[in-house]
Amino acid sequence: MKDGASFIPIESISVTGLETVSNRPAAVGAEVSPAASSTASELPRSHFAGPEQPRLKSASVIIPYTRPETVGNAIESVLVQAYPEEWTEIIVVGKGSGAIRGRYPKIIAVDTPYRFPPGKARNLGAAEATGDVLLFLDDDCEAQQGWIGENLAELENEAVGAVSGRILGKSAAPFARCTDYSNFGSCRGNRRRQSRLWTASLGMRSDLFKAIGGFDETLIVQEDIDLCFRVNRDGHDTIHQPKVVVLHNHGRNSLRSFLSYQYQNGRRAGLGVESKYPEASPRNKMLSILANPLLYTVVALPLALFGTLLTVMENVTQDPLIIVFAPAVLLGKLSCHIGILRALIDRQLRGSWVRSGKVRAARTLFEYLFLKARFATPRVLTLYVTSACNAKCKHCFYWQNLNQKADLRMEEIDELSRSLGKLDKLLIAGGEPFLRRELPEICEIFIRQNDVEIISIPTNALLPDLIARQLRRTLALADGRSIRLNLSLDGTEAVHDDIRGVPGNFEKVVETFARARELQVEYPNLAIGINSCVMDANYRDLFGLFDEFPGIFPNIEMPGLILLRGDPYEPKLELPTIQELEALHSYKRAKTGASQPLLWKLADMANFRVGLESIRTQSQAVPCEAGRILGVVEDNGNVRHCELLPPIGNLREKGFQEIWTSPEAVIAREKIVRGECHCTHECNVFESLLAHPAHGLKALVKPKD
Repeated sequence: MKDGASFIPIESISVTGLETVSNRPAAVGAEVSPAASSTASELPRSHFAGPEQPRLKSASVIIPYTRPETVGNAIESVLVQAYPEEWTEIIVVGKGSGAIRGRYPKIIAVDTPYRFPPGKARNLGAAEATGDVLLFLDDDCEAQQGWIGENLAELENEAVGAVSGRILGKSAAPFARCTDYSNFGSCRGNRRRQSRLWTASLGMRSDLFKAIGGFDETLIVQEDIDLCFRVNRDGHDTIHQPKVVVLHNHGRNSLRSFLSYQYQNGRRAGLGVESKYPEASPRNKMLSILANPLLYTVVALPLALFGTLLTVMENVTQDPLIIVFAPAVLLGKLSCHIGILRALIDRQLRGSWVRSGKVRAARTLFEYLFLKARFATPRVLTLYVTSACNAKCKHCFYWQNLNQKADLRMEEIDELSRSLGKLDKLLIAGGEPFLRRELPEICEIFIRQNDVEIISIPTNALLPDLIARQLRRTLALADGRSIRLNLSLDGTEAVHDDIRGVPGNFEKVVETFARARELQVEYPNLAIGINSCVMDANYRDLFGLFDEFPGIFPNIEMPGLILLRGDPYEPKLELPTIQELEALHSYKRAKTGASQPLLWKLADMANFRVGLESIRTQSQAVPCEAGRILGVVEDNGNVRHCELLPPIGNLREKGFQEIWTSPEAVIAREKIVRGECHCTHECNVFESLLAHPAHGLKALVKPKD
């Protein structure tokens, strides 16, 4: 092993290092369940006899860090291994891992700005590793004596690509044992065999890990199963070696935590990995065929019964008490299959408006109509990801806040996400959002932690290459969620370039549209829209733009008209008259969006007419849901109910929940309810119409003045 730095911030991930571990603490004591106290049989490693002098000596132990309460036991369990300390390094990867070095100064800490998905965290650790072998250990697991040596001995066999072992529950609590049987029942046996493996404990040779590309970072769960299938496809075995033993201190000791864990595992995984490798096994081929909501509804219970029977048969000899737990194990298996069914339904519905809009709208209508009073946090969040902007738009109402270099850090955005509940929509804003290099990772955080269904990203389209790269990365991480790219286009070429203050901007929009169209072939969940801000400076020109649409933007959705609002950079800009706006909207409908679904056209008309009514009456034409369904977080951490209202707090001073429920926020929300403000903000109007649909119907049937 080599000497070097023992604390590595994520920004300098290419820097590697290690310090020799010394002054090892005493062994970690633990109360072990009866199942964990059984010993592994002395089994031969197939017909392989290792060399007299082993090739593999050095081991890099990689621990993803997410659980402060258990990570210490994981580290100490490695430190007390009877294996030469000069051949061992421990790499801890995760947010706050640098602080652990106060207790364990010899570890290598790869500190990350936020909690990375497990596959990405393990890949980061592997990039820092210098050992012949990579040993992955979860931070809620404790390696038992001989763990390092037995892993390396198994991996001496060139035919073996990866090795795991017995994953035994540390807790004897009944529901903790149910979790052990239900989720890790196949990892408890005393027989060496070919098997799928889990990263609670997983060993691989470093060169093979690199050759197959490491873990798939787009997966939230089952990244270990995916890795095993690729190892097998590369011609290597994945071996369950019972002499490799870890204790699993997962902490799921209640019925609720047990069933929730099983359900969430099923929902997050679905049948994605099995469908990706149908050729890997008859089981995968069968599940690939069954990856349909209707079929899976029929087979979920039989599969749960069959899985429970297998688990009992695999474990009853060494632990007869499993028969007592069998009914609860069946309930856990069924919860997992129900989660898989939900994932299949979600995947069937996700994508374009045609496939999912009606179902999603029906559910949203119900929740917004009858449950909105129960929303603890907003369901639609506008998030300014950066203040950086490369345009000089005359109509920008955010111009005073641009290019301030005070954007929220990734750890602050991660903390914001964790403080929110379920999100229906994430409306990205800026600045120019694609200038934020972590934009795909920001979207991933809200997909993973808030189950967001729709992400909308606007752009001035000035950087087609960058936008295409960032968009592809976002789509790869989106897990089928609807990603909407909104191109800003405010007129024909000369007018648009003048309003945006950048010569050649119009041509960049056309190029970005073409690049996005190419991505749509690969990612059907990508929607492309065009929004035009309407003001007196471009009103007449927009008629000409809509004439050109079919030739420049074939098969584009009906463009959106965004009414000038706020205090624009060019203070002389004004809105056209209501009659002029009505004429423009009618012309837009006649010239564009012929293939658009009727429901979409009606929603567009209702939204526009409600905005005009607000201008006409200088009041709210629909009760505004800003501050309840809708919320705004700016790039500098300011929290607002609406973009046009004053901040109610800042995330760098208080947490989101504290701000959202503060007396100041309550008073500000009451002002909105009383109608003391009004605007034409299209996003706010649309969500408010979902909560108060009668106002939308009224707008559709009311004759024009």
